[in-house]
Amino acid sequence: MTTIDRAQTYIGRGWAVLPIPHGAKRPTIEGWQNLRITATDAPRYFFENGAPQNIGVLLGEPSNSLTDLDMDWREVVQLARHFCPETLIFGRASNASSHALVRCVGAVTKKFSLPEENGGMVLELRSTGCQTVMPGSTHPSGEAIEFENDAEIVEIPRDKLEARCAQWASAAVLLRFWTKGHRDELATTLAALLLRAGWKAEHVDRYVEYIATTAGDDNVRDRLKAHAVEKAITKNAKTFGHKKFGEILGATVAEKLAEWLKLRREAPEAEAFVPQTVTAAQLQVKNLPAIRYVIPKLLPEGLALFVGSPKQKKSLTSIHVALALCYGGKVFGGAQV
Repeated sequence: MTTIDRAQTYIGRGWAVLPIPHGAKRPTIEGWQNLRITATDAPRYFFENGAPQNIGVLLGEPSNSLTDLDMDWREVVQLARHFCPETLIFGRASNASSHALVRCVGAVTKKFSLPEENGGMVLELRSTGCQTVMPGSTHPSGEAIEFENDAEIVEIPRDKLEARCAQWASAAVLLRFWTKGHRDELATTLAALLLRAGWKAEHVDRYVEYIATTAGDDNVRDRLKAHAVEKAITKNAKTFGHKKFGEILGATVAEKLAEWLKLRREAPEAEAFVPQTVTAAQLQVKNLPAIRYVIPKLLPEGLALFVGSPKQKKSLTSIHVALALCYGGKVFGGAQV
Protein backbone atom coordinates (compact mmCIF):
# COMPACT_ATOMS: atom_id res chain seq x y z
CA MET A 1 0.00 0.00 0.00
CA THR A 2 1.46 3.38 -1.04
CA THR A 3 1.53 6.38 1.27
CA ILE A 4 -1.27 8.08 -0.63
CA ASP A 5 -3.36 4.90 -0.33
CA ARG A 6 -2.75 5.03 3.41
CA ALA A 7 -3.67 8.69 3.48
CA GLN A 8 -6.95 8.02 1.68
CA THR A 9 -7.73 5.18 4.10
CA TYR A 10 -7.06 7.36 7.14
CA ILE A 11 -9.11 10.22 5.69
CA GLY A 12 -11.95 7.75 5.16
CA ARG A 13 -11.81 6.98 8.89
CA GLY A 14 -12.26 10.66 9.67
CA TRP A 15 -8.63 11.30 10.59
CA ALA A 16 -6.77 14.51 9.69
CA VAL A 17 -3.60 13.40 7.91
CA LEU A 18 -0.25 15.18 7.57
CA PRO A 19 2.65 14.66 5.15
CA ILE A 20 5.96 14.09 6.96
CA PRO A 21 9.41 13.59 5.39
CA HIS A 22 10.55 9.98 5.10
CA GLY A 23 12.28 8.78 8.28
CA ALA A 24 11.21 11.85 10.26
CA LYS A 25 8.79 12.27 13.15
CA ARG A 26 7.69 15.86 12.71
CA PRO A 27 5.86 17.67 9.89
CA THR A 28 7.74 20.47 8.17
CA ILE A 29 4.74 22.35 6.79
CA GLU A 30 4.22 25.64 8.59
CA GLY A 31 0.92 25.77 10.42
CA TRP A 32 0.44 22.00 10.26
CA GLN A 33 -1.83 22.15 13.31
CA ASN A 34 -4.48 23.82 11.16
CA LEU A 35 -4.00 21.71 8.03
CA ARG A 36 -7.05 19.71 6.94
CA ILE A 37 -6.39 17.54 3.88
CA THR A 38 -9.39 16.11 2.04
CA ALA A 39 -9.43 13.07 -0.22
CA THR A 40 -9.41 15.42 -3.20
CA ASP A 41 -6.42 17.37 -1.84
CA ALA A 42 -4.36 14.30 -0.93
CA PRO A 43 -2.44 14.02 -4.26
CA ARG A 44 -1.06 17.55 -3.67
CA TYR A 45 0.60 16.41 -0.43
CA PHE A 46 1.42 12.73 -0.90
CA PHE A 47 3.54 11.16 -3.63
CA GLU A 48 1.54 9.11 -6.09
CA ASN A 49 4.60 7.38 -7.52
CA GLY A 50 5.25 5.34 -4.37
CA ALA A 51 8.29 7.35 -3.30
CA PRO A 52 9.08 6.95 0.44
CA GLN A 53 7.18 9.34 2.66
CA ASN A 54 5.87 9.31 6.24
CA ILE A 55 2.32 10.04 7.24
CA GLY A 56 1.08 11.59 10.45
CA VAL A 57 -2.36 12.10 11.95
CA LEU A 58 -3.55 15.05 14.00
CA LEU A 59 -4.89 13.80 17.30
CA GLY A 60 -7.93 14.79 19.29
CA GLU A 61 -10.66 17.04 17.95
CA PRO A 62 -9.50 17.17 14.27
CA SER A 63 -9.65 13.35 14.06
CA ASN A 64 -12.92 12.49 15.80
CA SER A 65 -11.28 12.46 19.26
CA LEU A 66 -8.55 9.97 18.26
CA THR A 67 -6.16 9.67 21.22
CA ASP A 68 -2.73 8.03 21.29
CA LEU A 69 -1.45 6.25 24.41
CA ASP A 70 2.30 6.51 23.86
CA MET A 71 4.17 3.97 26.03
CA ASP A 72 7.71 5.20 26.55
CA TRP A 73 8.96 2.87 29.29
CA ARG A 74 9.32 -0.84 28.57
CA GLU A 75 7.59 -1.44 31.93
CA VAL A 76 4.50 0.33 30.58
CA VAL A 77 4.44 -2.05 27.61
CA GLN A 78 4.95 -5.03 29.94
CA LEU A 79 1.94 -3.98 32.02
CA ALA A 80 -0.27 -3.20 29.00
CA ARG A 81 -2.12 -6.53 29.24
CA HIS A 82 -3.49 -5.38 32.59
CA PHE A 83 -4.20 -1.73 31.83
CA CYS A 84 -4.47 -1.17 28.09
CA PRO A 85 -7.97 -1.57 26.63
CA GLU A 86 -8.53 -3.99 23.76
CA THR A 87 -8.03 -1.59 20.89
CA LEU A 88 -5.92 -0.83 17.79
CA ILE A 89 -2.18 -1.25 18.55
CA PHE A 90 0.92 -0.34 16.58
CA GLY A 91 4.68 -0.10 16.99
CA ARG A 92 7.99 -1.14 15.41
CA ALA A 93 10.29 -4.14 15.70
CA SER A 94 12.46 -2.91 18.58
CA ASN A 95 9.56 -1.21 20.38
CA ALA A 96 6.53 -3.34 19.61
CA SER A 97 3.04 -2.55 20.91
CA SER A 98 4.16 0.85 22.14
CA HIS A 99 1.14 2.83 20.88
CA ALA A 100 -2.55 2.26 21.55
CA LEU A 101 -5.26 4.25 19.78
CA VAL A 102 -8.51 5.01 21.60
CA ARG A 103 -11.35 7.47 21.11
CA CYS A 104 -11.81 9.89 23.99
CA VAL A 105 -14.09 12.91 23.66
CA GLY A 106 -12.65 15.98 25.37
CA ALA A 107 -9.33 14.34 26.13
CA VAL A 108 -6.48 16.65 27.12
CA THR A 109 -2.84 15.78 26.55
CA LYS A 110 -1.35 14.58 29.83
CA LYS A 111 2.26 13.58 30.39
CA PHE A 112 3.18 11.13 33.12
CA SER A 113 6.81 12.07 33.43
CA LEU A 114 9.61 11.95 36.00
CA PRO A 115 12.73 14.14 36.01
CA GLU A 116 15.27 12.96 33.43
CA GLU A 117 17.57 11.53 36.10
CA ASN A 118 14.68 9.30 37.21
CA GLY A 119 13.76 8.06 33.74
CA GLY A 120 11.93 10.94 32.04
CA MET A 121 8.68 10.29 30.16
CA VAL A 122 6.86 7.17 31.37
CA LEU A 123 3.52 7.32 29.53
CA GLU A 124 1.85 10.06 27.50
CA LEU A 125 -1.84 10.50 26.80
CA ARG A 126 -1.72 12.48 23.54
CA SER A 127 -4.68 14.40 22.13
CA THR A 128 -5.60 17.77 20.56
CA GLY A 129 -2.54 19.81 19.60
CA CYS A 130 -0.37 16.73 19.01
CA GLN A 131 0.27 14.49 16.02
CA THR A 132 1.51 10.92 15.74
CA VAL A 133 3.52 9.26 12.98
CA MET A 134 1.31 6.41 11.82
CA PRO A 135 1.80 2.95 10.29
CA GLY A 136 2.92 3.19 6.70
CA SER A 137 5.83 5.33 7.89
CA THR A 138 9.48 4.67 8.70
CA HIS A 139 10.94 5.43 12.13
CA PRO A 140 14.22 7.44 12.28
CA SER A 141 15.89 4.13 13.24
CA GLY A 142 14.93 2.75 9.82
CA GLU A 143 12.32 0.38 11.25
CA ALA A 144 8.85 0.19 9.72
CA ILE A 145 5.95 1.39 11.84
CA GLU A 146 3.14 -1.14 11.54
CA PHE A 147 -0.24 -2.05 12.98
CA GLU A 148 -0.10 -5.19 15.13
CA ASN A 149 -3.79 -6.08 15.10
CA ASP A 150 -7.00 -5.10 13.35
CA ALA A 151 -9.08 -4.35 16.46
CA GLU A 152 -11.79 -1.73 16.53
CA ILE A 153 -10.81 1.52 18.28
CA VAL A 154 -12.46 1.52 21.69
CA GLU A 155 -14.11 4.63 23.14
CA ILE A 156 -13.37 5.55 26.77
CA PRO A 157 -14.72 8.47 28.86
CA ARG A 158 -12.10 11.06 29.73
CA ASP A 159 -12.18 10.58 33.52
CA LYS A 160 -11.81 6.81 33.23
CA LEU A 161 -8.98 7.10 30.72
CA GLU A 162 -7.03 9.59 32.83
CA ALA A 163 -7.46 7.46 35.97
CA ARG A 164 -6.39 4.32 34.08
CA CYS A 165 -3.29 6.02 32.68
CA ALA A 166 -2.34 7.38 36.13
CA GLN A 167 -2.56 3.90 37.65
CA TRP A 168 -0.76 2.38 34.67
CA ALA A 169 2.14 4.85 34.77
CA SER A 170 2.44 4.49 38.55
CA ALA A 171 2.48 0.70 38.28
CA ALA A 172 5.30 0.96 35.71
CA VAL A 173 7.39 3.06 38.10
CA LEU A 174 6.69 0.66 40.97
CA LEU A 175 7.63 -2.26 38.71
CA ARG A 176 11.02 -0.67 38.09
CA PHE A 177 11.54 -0.41 41.87
CA TRP A 178 10.16 -3.91 42.59
CA THR A 179 13.59 -5.32 43.41
CA LYS A 180 14.66 -7.92 45.96
CA GLY A 181 15.13 -6.44 49.39
CA HIS A 182 12.35 -3.85 48.98
CA ARG A 183 9.37 -5.84 47.72
CA ASP A 184 7.74 -6.65 51.04
CA GLU A 185 8.08 -3.15 52.50
CA LEU A 186 6.95 -1.60 49.23
CA ALA A 187 3.87 -3.87 49.03
CA THR A 188 2.90 -3.07 52.63
CA THR A 189 3.45 0.66 52.22
CA LEU A 190 1.57 0.79 48.91
CA ALA A 191 -1.36 -1.09 50.44
CA ALA A 192 -1.60 1.36 53.34
CA LEU A 193 -1.46 4.43 51.08
CA LEU A 194 -4.02 3.12 48.59
CA LEU A 195 -6.42 2.04 51.34
CA ARG A 196 -6.19 5.47 52.94
CA ALA A 197 -6.89 6.95 49.49
CA GLY A 198 -10.21 5.10 49.40
CA TRP A 199 -9.33 1.96 47.43
CA LYS A 200 -11.05 -1.30 48.31
CA ALA A 201 -8.80 -4.03 49.68
CA GLU A 202 -9.49 -6.40 46.78
CA HIS A 203 -8.58 -3.68 44.26
CA VAL A 204 -5.34 -2.96 46.12
CA ASP A 205 -4.36 -6.64 46.08
CA ARG A 206 -5.17 -6.92 42.38
CA TYR A 207 -3.03 -3.85 41.62
CA VAL A 208 -0.10 -5.25 43.62
CA GLU A 209 -0.56 -8.65 41.97
CA TYR A 210 -0.25 -7.06 38.50
CA ILE A 211 3.07 -5.49 39.48
CA ALA A 212 4.45 -8.51 41.32
CA THR A 213 3.59 -11.06 38.62
CA THR A 214 5.02 -8.83 35.88
CA ALA A 215 8.20 -8.46 37.94
CA GLY A 216 8.53 -12.26 38.18
CA ASP A 217 8.20 -12.13 41.96
CA ASP A 218 8.44 -15.64 43.44
CA ASN A 219 6.25 -14.74 46.42
CA VAL A 220 3.27 -12.97 44.86
CA ARG A 221 0.80 -14.30 47.44
CA ASP A 222 2.94 -12.91 50.25
CA ARG A 223 2.73 -9.42 48.74
CA LEU A 224 -1.08 -9.29 48.91
CA LYS A 225 -1.38 -7.54 52.26
CA ALA A 226 -4.38 -5.26 51.81
CA HIS A 227 -6.78 -7.09 54.13
CA ALA A 228 -4.21 -7.35 56.94
CA VAL A 229 -3.25 -3.69 56.56
CA GLU A 230 -6.92 -2.71 56.47
CA LYS A 231 -7.46 -4.39 59.86
CA ALA A 232 -4.44 -2.56 61.27
CA ILE A 233 -5.78 0.78 60.03
CA THR A 234 -9.21 0.02 61.55
CA LYS A 235 -7.53 -0.57 64.91
CA ASN A 236 -5.53 2.67 64.55
CA ALA A 237 -2.34 0.64 64.58
CA LYS A 238 0.76 2.26 63.16
CA THR A 239 1.30 1.56 59.44
CA PHE A 240 3.85 2.65 56.85
CA GLY A 241 3.04 5.86 54.98
CA HIS A 242 4.53 8.59 52.82
CA LYS A 243 7.80 8.72 54.77
CA LYS A 244 8.57 5.05 54.08
CA PHE A 245 7.36 5.48 50.47
CA GLY A 246 9.95 8.23 50.01
CA GLU A 247 12.69 6.16 51.62
CA ILE A 248 12.11 3.31 49.15
CA LEU A 249 11.49 5.27 45.95
CA GLY A 250 13.24 8.54 46.67
CA ALA A 251 11.38 11.71 47.60
CA THR A 252 10.92 13.00 44.02
CA VAL A 253 9.52 9.77 42.62
CA ALA A 254 7.30 9.19 45.67
CA GLU A 255 5.81 12.69 45.35
CA LYS A 256 5.01 12.09 41.67
CA LEU A 257 3.25 8.83 42.38
CA ALA A 258 1.33 10.43 45.25
CA GLU A 259 0.16 13.08 42.77
CA TRP A 260 -0.80 10.59 40.04
CA LEU A 261 -2.61 8.22 42.41
CA LYS A 262 -4.13 11.02 44.50
CA LEU A 263 -2.71 9.60 47.71
CA ARG A 264 -3.76 11.44 50.83
CA ARG A 265 -1.13 12.99 53.03
CA GLU A 266 -1.26 11.90 56.65
CA ALA A 267 -2.51 14.56 59.05
CA PRO A 268 0.38 16.02 61.06
CA GLU A 269 0.63 14.49 64.49
CA ALA A 270 -0.56 16.73 67.30
CA GLU A 271 2.12 17.72 69.76
CA ALA A 272 1.96 15.54 72.83
CA PHE A 273 0.78 17.32 75.99
CA VAL A 274 3.55 17.40 78.56
CA PRO A 275 2.31 18.43 82.05
CA GLN A 276 4.38 21.09 83.79
CA THR A 277 5.19 20.31 87.42
CA VAL A 278 6.21 22.65 90.23
CA THR A 279 7.96 21.77 93.47
CA ALA A 280 6.89 22.85 96.95
CA ALA A 281 10.05 24.96 97.24
CA GLN A 282 9.22 26.76 93.97
CA LEU A 283 5.64 27.28 95.09
CA GLN A 284 6.76 28.83 98.40
CA VAL A 285 8.71 31.59 96.67
CA LYS A 286 6.27 32.12 93.79
CA ASN A 287 4.55 35.50 93.75
CA LEU A 288 0.88 34.56 93.60
CA PRO A 289 -2.00 37.01 92.99
CA ALA A 290 -4.48 37.66 95.81
CA ILE A 291 -7.27 35.11 96.10
CA ARG A 292 -10.61 36.26 94.70
CA TYR A 293 -13.72 34.93 96.43
CA VAL A 294 -17.17 34.10 95.12
CA ILE A 295 -18.42 33.92 98.74
CA PRO A 296 -16.13 35.99 100.95
CA LYS A 297 -13.72 33.89 103.04
CA LEU A 298 -15.57 30.71 102.02
CA LEU A 299 -15.69 29.92 98.29
CA PRO A 300 -12.75 31.07 96.10
CA GLU A 301 -12.88 31.38 92.30
CA GLY A 302 -11.74 28.34 90.36
CA LEU A 303 -11.87 24.71 91.42
CA ALA A 304 -13.30 23.93 94.86
CA LEU A 305 -14.55 20.81 96.58
CA PHE A 306 -17.98 20.93 98.23
CA VAL A 307 -18.28 17.70 100.21
CA GLY A 308 -20.57 16.27 102.83
CA SER A 309 -22.57 13.20 103.76
CA PRO A 310 -25.35 12.02 101.44
CA LYS A 311 -28.72 13.78 101.58
CA GLN A 312 -27.36 16.86 103.32
CA LYS A 313 -28.74 19.19 100.60
CA LYS A 314 -25.44 19.83 98.80
CA SER A 315 -27.24 20.13 95.43
CA LEU A 316 -29.87 22.56 96.80
CA THR A 317 -27.15 24.64 98.43
CA SER A 318 -25.22 24.78 95.13
CA ILE A 319 -28.36 25.92 93.30
CA HIS A 320 -28.97 28.57 96.00
CA VAL A 321 -25.43 29.90 95.56
CA ALA A 322 -25.77 29.91 91.77
CA LEU A 323 -29.06 31.82 91.86
CA ALA A 324 -27.62 34.36 94.31
CA LEU A 325 -24.64 34.89 92.00
CA CYS A 326 -26.89 35.35 88.96
CA TYR A 327 -29.40 37.72 90.51
CA GLY A 328 -27.44 39.25 93.41
CA GLY A 329 -28.15 38.66 97.05
CA LYS A 330 -26.98 36.91 100.16
CA VAL A 331 -26.31 33.29 101.06
CA PHE A 332 -25.82 31.36 104.26
CA GLY A 333 -27.77 33.85 106.33
CA GLY A 334 -26.02 37.04 105.31
CA ALA A 335 -22.90 36.50 103.17
CA GLN A 336 -23.06 39.00 100.29
CA VAL A 337 -22.21 37.62 96.84
